[in-house]
Amino acid sequence: MWQKILAFLKSVWKWIRTDGLLHISIAALIVCAFGWIRPVWIPALISLISCIAKEIYDYLHPDKHTAEWHDVICDLIGIAGGVIIVLLNHI
Repeated sequence: MWQKILAFLKSVWKWIRTDGLLHISIAALIVCAFGWIRPVWIPALISLISCIAKEIYDYLHPDKHTAEWHDVICDLIGIAGGVIIVLLNHI
């Protein structure tokens, strides 16, 4: 049982990678930083726009960076986490 859980966690970590953690953290941080703005979809939109702008920059400058769907998915995970944190903070 524990071996299957450990194998699953290893596969999740292998997929997320350190770069994914940075995307999740920054997206959640942006939502939390603007969490005082109501309604909560506005901070989420600010985070989404900034994350998509970063991926567009990466796409336009392939010599320095690479744009990946993986990063966008991690950004969305971070935005969702940030929204949950903001909503729980205002209960």
